[in-house]
Amino acid sequence: DHTHGEYTKRLKLVEFLMLLAYADGILDSKEKELFLDVGAFLQIDNQDFNELYDNFERFNAIEIPMSLEEAKSLFEIQTPTTKQDLEKKALDLSTPYYHKMNDNKRYSEQDFISLKKIALASQLLENDLKDS
Repeated sequence: DHTHGEYTKRLKLVEFLMLLAYADGILDSKEKELFLDVGAFLQIDNQDFNELYDNFERFNAIEIPMSLEEAKSLFEIQTPTTKQDLEKKALDLSTPYYHKMNDNKRYSEQDFISLKKIALASQLLENDLKDS
């Protein structure tokens, strides 16, 4: 028998995993299958699981334009940089969202958009680094 607190933590874990998987803008069938397995393993109620999944599907449908200049601005890049610098900056920008996992609040649409912007900027800047 599980307490409500334990269930809430398990639900937050599934939500956090979904957030990470969706942040790159691509959720393939393998990832979807993994979510179902993890949700079942953690004994997440179908209604709760479906609500999380539907929210992330809705969030993921939001188009987020990102130019190279916007990416540089978000990552505060002034001069040529290294892949390690980009990874560190992406981690620094993402950290507040990881800590939110300990709150009892759901991730908002704005949280999702912010993380997706970080992921898009990171991809653009990495590609720019390879091309230069």
